[in-house]
Amino acid sequence: MQPGPELPAWLGFEMGDKERFLEKCGELAEYALSWDSPTVINHFDCDGITSGSIAVEALRRAGKKPKVLTLKKIDDDYINVNLVGKNELLFVDFGGTCKSIDQIKDAAIIDHHQTEGTKTLQANPQLHGFDGGREISSAGVAHLVFGVREDLAIVGAVGDVQAPLVSLNREILHEAEKKGTVEARLDLKAYGKNTRSLAVFLTYSDEPYLPGITGNEEASVALLEQAGLKNKPFETTYNDLPENEKSALRAAIVEYLSRSGFAGVSADLFGECYILKNQPEKSELRDASEFSTLLNACGRNGRFEVGMGVCLGEPGALDTAKEILAQHKKNLQLGIQYASKHTTDMGEFYLIDGRGQISDTIIGVVAGMIGTYRRDKPILALSIDEEGKIKVSGRAKEHMIKEGINLGMALKASAGAIGGVGGGHRQAAGASLPIGKTEEFLVLFGEKLCEQKTAQAP
Repeated sequence: MQPGPELPAWLGFEMGDKERFLEKCGELAEYALSWDSPTVINHFDCDGITSGSIAVEALRRAGKKPKVLTLKKIDDDYINVNLVGKNELLFVDFGGTCKSIDQIKDAAIIDHHQTEGTKTLQANPQLHGFDGGREISSAGVAHLVFGVREDLAIVGAVGDVQAPLVSLNREILHEAEKKGTVEARLDLKAYGKNTRSLAVFLTYSDEPYLPGITGNEEASVALLEQAGLKNKPFETTYNDLPENEKSALRAAIVEYLSRSGFAGVSADLFGECYILKNQPEKSELRDASEFSTLLNACGRNGRFEVGMGVCLGEPGALDTAKEILAQHKKNLQLGIQYASKHTTDMGEFYLIDGRGQISDTIIGVVAGMIGTYRRDKPILALSIDEEGKIKVSGRAKEHMIKEGINLGMALKASAGAIGGVGGGHRQAAGASLPIGKTEEFLVLFGEKLCEQKTAQAP
């Protein structure tokens, strides 16, 4: 599938002040590159790892030897206890809501989450009229700040669920296409096109999750037979197929889902894919989506340094990351199986109560996968974090955003009302709740979603 017509106009608008935003990026680069002993403090997910890697590589190119600290979350309490008194700290993919950073001498923030701003120098598209949840990720901001690794900027955006790339993301894509490092094409969006045999590719598909096919080897083999591909050599991958056979497989998948009552899933099956032409063809790093999955696996399994090592090309890092990914995929499969049987309709949203069953490190990913076929309402998922608090992850589809839903603001308000904290993007956000307040929070969250839709109604 070759790129088709231009994306819809509503996907690509820019309402922000790009000139001022780029000036702020340049100001931050000059400031950070003047430091003698910088420390990069980055978030643990794919966008945090890629944006942190971009900063590290740029600082190294400038002759610095940056230290790295990767965290699952950051708040004012953590900063006050652990970081006040230190200096030359670069916060990446978080920090924009932490006023306590203003107490740190020589600090700067690269972020893209909804924020009211800080006194600390911050490069954040939200402060210049851009939507950091759709138009650019932290990896993209880091690239605009330091001018290196546009390929990692693409991976970070994909990992932050910002594909198809629009606005500032798309400008970075065009830059990468001109350099010959990235190619965009319309194709099947599924993990393993480069690296998995056809039967395995279908049976273990979880990005997207295919109801009735994922986890069902018999159904997967039957689907290949329907597409005329059953007798292909076992090692054949999707990308090994000629275009007519790829088309036959895509058609068979769509027909199966439609016949099984999951026609809506097809909306997540196809889209723009990003090929990293500077990576080996049979590698997990060749496709931006697969690369992002690998990095998320490292981050969510506490092996942040491995993910950054992959980004920076360190010897042995990729082999270790593959081992981590294999276990991560098993955990996701178990999480999806549980969530698919324990999803409750709460009126304004669906609830997955994964407390004690699904790790807090993957609950957001599972929520996104369940949202593949429960498309009419936002998904809210609960788990328990390492401190014993209730972790909340929310996911919403694009059409819900157009109807007025802003999960970041809804979680911030409803969690804050019961002594918790929350925030994030319109379509993907999270919160942390104190014990014993969950039921009250759920009521408040449902009311807030209702208020948002009512305010948007004509």
